[in-house]
Amino acid sequence: MGNRFQITFFLISFLQLINAQELQLNNIVNLAELTLDKSPIVQTNQLLILNAEGDYQIQKSLFDYQLMSGITTDRTVSNLYSFDPRTNDLSEDLKASRFITSLGLQKRFRIGLIADWSINYSMSKDNYRLDRFFRDVGANIGEHTVSSSFSLTQPLLRGSADVASALEESSLLDLESEKTNLNFRNSFEMLQLANAYWQYVAAFQSLEIFRENELRVQRVLEITEELVQADKKPAGDLAQIQADLANQVRQTKTAEQQYYSAKLNLGRVIGLSESDSKTLKEPNDQFPQVLASGYTNNINVQDYISLAIDNRSDIEASVLTEEAIKKRIAPVGSVYLAGAEPVVAEPTGPRTGQQVYQASCFGCHGTGALGAPKTKADWDTRMAKGMDVLMQHAINGFNAMPPRGTCMDCSDDELKAAIDFMIK
Repeated sequence: MGNRFQITFFLISFLQLINAQELQLNNIVNLAELTLDKSPIVQTNQLLILNAEGDYQIQKSLFDYQLMSGITTDRTVSNLYSFDPRTNDLSEDLKASRFITSLGLQKRFRIGLIADWSINYSMSKDNYRLDRFFRDVGANIGEHTVSSSFSLTQPLLRGSADVASALEESSLLDLESEKTNLNFRNSFEMLQLANAYWQYVAAFQSLEIFRENELRVQRVLEITEELVQADKKPAGDLAQIQADLANQVRQTKTAEQQYYSAKLNLGRVIGLSESDSKTLKEPNDQFPQVLASGYTNNINVQDYISLAIDNRSDIEASVLTEEAIKKRIAPVGSVYLAGAEPVVAEPTGPRTGQQVYQASCFGCHGTGALGAPKTKADWDTRMAKGMDVLMQHAINGFNAMPPRGTCMDCSDDELKAAIDFMIK
């Protein structure tokens, strides 16, 4: 018990020491790192990413292999009617029992196809001596049945490729949106930190100035008192200097309060408790010089607006969110009269590697299903054989991969582009 107490005390002391060392940091770069580590707002932003990743994994798991099994057992007792011919061979009620077990595997593909395979075993018996072929086999003789089935189901409407993977694609867009939003939210926290830190620096430097002024007036008062005692100055001069000193002391106290408030505010932005905020050290940084920042009076506001539109991550995130919403609410199909079919634009050129990958390759190479290479390490071992061998496998099929990876209308160049995209 004593050893456990000593170990616990040591760990607590060690953690407090680490925390105290962190709070010794007194420049904006180190405080920014501390904010990213301790701020509850930043941690909440990280949880939003985890939540979006969870939603994506849920939608992605719909296309995983689903292994199912079941066991059923039952027992029935039947009181037969007097006119039932089986009563001639039974001296008691008909008693039957059954045991059923099954094992199944299901795979849903992103093209809408659903593959099901199952195997079933059943055993049934009763106390009736005759079997179903009216042979006398004796009572309670088990009848065993084994069956298996395999089916392929292709929905004709809602299970089409675009609709089947729409929720997965929209959740992936939501995840990318949250990641992009994370950059914006964290950058906003850094802006809040910068504002709080420079206010802290300003309050500290103001306090230093007021303290210096108080010392200067205190020194003047001491010199004046010496001169009055030496009859070199009138005593009336002391009253004015004493009033100046009292005013300077009041200003110093006000500056101390402002410095204390700025320190607590900086601690709150970082994510520290009030007690930890009080232990923040004096800042080392000086205010940046205006000339060094490159600021000029001839600023074109429109240029900065255009720069913000091109680079602000929250704008990019809103675009991804809009795309995700469009995929969720996209119509399942279209109804039109004969002769009014919509004109489908023919592709004007070869598809990119990314387009081929998303349409035909992602189902296996994006998940690693059936041993398909997914990571860079997986592809490195394949690339060691050379691009010609990879192209041969892609065109003719290899192991579990069908010829052309199910993209039967892909040209050889488009297949090569998809391979180039995957090995990056």
